[in-house]
Amino acid sequence: MTDIRHVWQFDPAFSAFATMGFAKNSDGKLSSAELAPLAKVNVTSLSSYGFFTWLRIGDKDIVLKSPDQYFLREANGVLTLHYQLPLANPTPPARQMTMEVFDPQYFVAFSFAKKNPVTLDHAPPGCTATYHAPQPVSWTIMAELAAVPASQHDLPPALQKAAAPLANLINISCP
Repeated sequence: MTDIRHVWQFDPAFSAFATMGFAKNSDGKLSSAELAPLAKVNVTSLSSYGFFTWLRIGDKDIVLKSPDQYFLREANGVLTLHYQLPLANPTPPARQMTMEVFDPQYFVAFSFAKKNPVTLDHAPPGCTATYHAPQPVSWTIMAELAAVPASQHDLPPALQKAAAPLANLINISCP
């Protein structure tokens, strides 16, 4: 495994806010070149949150580097950020790998595509990826999450464990 590629489509409200003040082309669109400074701001900002992506092989956390490739596209008033997170040390496919995508502060919500939410590119034969959508947690846990101040970057350990079902989980299995 050498990298993780993300494709994030922002909602229309965020897209409109992020592009406010941009001069659009005669066709009413923004080119990737015009959006390049905003793409850089996006990936730079995401770095302090670990790109909301965690990869683990067994009980070992795999270190991800900052994106070496990224760009934004705009279509129908919606921005889509494409970026690639290289592994600090590329690793051969393991029997079991786990990737989680979520905001540990639960401010940002993630939804995966209903059709083909995860794909493996150039994986060895027999490797599969299974996506597990976030599961609901109790109202008590939700209230505790809401009470965490915005200035607190990490959740307390007990609350992290209780909120774990809210993560998008991808299990990667190889023979």
